Amino acid sequence: MRLNMAPLAPRMRNGLIVSIGALGLMLILPAIAFAQVPNQSVPTKVAAGNSARDLSGVWVAQSKQSSSLLTNAQAEPPLTDWGKEQFKAAKPASQKKQNMDASTNDPHQFCDPVGMPRADLTNRPIEIVETQDEVYIFYEEDHSWRQIYLDGRTLPEGPDPSYLGYSVGKWDGDTLVVDTVGLNDKSWLDGAGRPHSEALHVVERFRRAGADTLQITLTIEDSKAYTKTWAAAPRIFKLKTGYELAEDYCVAADSLGARKAASPSAQPDK
Repeated sequence: MRLNMAPLAPRMRNGLIVSIGALGLMLILPAIAFAQVPNQSVPTKVAAGNSARDLSGVWVAQSKQSSSLLTNAQAEPPLTDWGKEQFKAAKPASQKKQNMDASTNDPHQFCDPVGMPRADLTNRPIEIVETQDEVYIFYEEDHSWRQIYLDGRTLPEGPDPSYLGYSVGKWDGDTLVVDTVGLNDKSWLDGAGRPHSEALHVVERFRRAGADTLQITLTIEDSKAYTKTWAAAPRIFKLKTGYELAEDYCVAADSLGARKAASPSAQPDK
């Protein structure tokens, strides 16, 4: 007996199409649902930027802040007799001749590093970068940088003196407290020529006072130059979003003329 299978063929084809369609939906729907769920494991930059402990960013000192350090009561720092002698001998650059003033004996005018804490008094932008155990500060002026350790280490005993010293920090609430020692005496404390010795101990307090405001307060301890420890007035910086630090170097050849004028016997190194 011959069976006619022709009428069953369309039903089999339709069933196969329905099965394939259902399988496709099963594969597509989970992907759509997953895409609609936000990835909560990745913190956003906005959330990080709002943290009071997040000091990262490019900052520039608010205008009309002097490069001369006074106490937080706007008084002259308490100099020792040695400090007074050093300060009297200092000849800051004229305000009208900030670049290569032949009458000055400011070491920074002759391409010597600016040193600490004078680096914090710059009017050029600075950039702060934080990691879990370290904070880096990059200064546009002189294209220099500092490393601050946050891993719990203590200050070393008798570190080799340098222009920017050795720094360790810790958080006190929302304030980063940084201790720096190991500074040489080849730089000025500020733009006015106030002195310091290798006994200098600088304490910086960094506090994010607002979303776009950074406050740095300096405390100076140097028993050779000052009769007591003193704190300077806070310095205010504003966030400079989107700015990239420019390359800035002091070229020794450019300062040679000023150095020769200030000291005719001075000659370039051979």
